Amino acid sequence: MPFIEVILQDKKLSREQKQNLVEVLAGVMKQVVNSRTEQIRIVLHEISEENLFDGSSGRLEEPGD
Repeated sequence: MPFIEVILQDKKLSREQKQNLVEVLAGVMKQVVNSRTEQIRIVLHEISEENLFDGSSGRLEEPGD
């Protein structure tokens, strides 16, 4: 069973955009791995801005960075 995990910034995508993303990812997985769509599992994790860090500077990202 193929499993896709996507990490996104919270509230950046609309429900429609998430649906489109899931459909495209499932389509690619079906084509490349030859999986049936009902076997594909996709999880979207949304991370709030306060939990995002800039790894190069070790500081919290400010809104709009």
